Amino acid sequence: MFDLKKKFFVITGAFKGNGKVIANNIIKNNGRVISIDKKFLNTSKSKNKMLFKCDITSSSDIKKLFANLNPKIKKNIYGLINNAGISINTKDLYDKKSFNKTLDVNFLSTLNLTNEICKIFKRNNKGSIVNITSLGSKLGFTNNLSYQISKNLLHQVTKSQASDLGKYNIRVNSICPGYIKTSMTNLSQKNKIRSKKILSRTLLGRWGKPQDLAGAVVYLLSDASTFVTGSEIVVDGGFSIKGL
Repeated sequence: MFDLKKKFFVITGAFKGNGKVIANNIIKNNGRVISIDKKFLNTSKSKNKMLFKCDITSSSDIKKLFANLNPKIKKNIYGLINNAGISINTKDLYDKKSFNKTLDVNFLSTLNLTNEICKIFKRNNKGSIVNITSLGSKLGFTNNLSYQISKNLLHQVTKSQASDLGKYNIRVNSICPGYIKTSMTNLSQKNKIRSKKILSRTLLGRWGKPQDLAGAVVYLLSDASTFVTGSEIVVDGGFSIKGL
């Protein structure tokens, strides 16, 4: 049920961290990956993985990427993982520059990508979209307003898109990670006081790893979840449900 059957899956932010690990696990489950990140030095291709240097905030870059794909590959794309994200901490309640940049990467780019890839999904009469949100979509954190708003928008658009796209047999779900050990959380990891607070609230008593997200992603891309849409899987070690 979890075999990805040599289908292609597009993932953003795949240069490192969660995206890279998720991409590798798709391949381990017999899938093929089209990895997108502006940090790739150039475009490269192998049997199971295609790496594209691409700025996801540029609609022209996105259109060009899909236009230049081999038609046989395009017909075999059945999934999209909107994983790319940035976080810009600021004590200002509204810093226009950081706010707009965060929304561009974390939210607006997902709309462009979804719009383009759904043209393929509709022809295939099948597709699965996985949006990576955050605890910031649920809880209040300090000095990070733009990030939390962007992830909350992505959480809500998951339900809206699931409603719009169900008639085409396109499923849309989200995964909400907790504190995962990546470069984005480096400062929190190194801050002993903050890290201790995070661990004290996490029921499983440890930081998450990118590998912890991979199983949930593969599940939502595979035939094991063909009746799941508009849903959210929380992968946070119990952080968000701990009481007193």
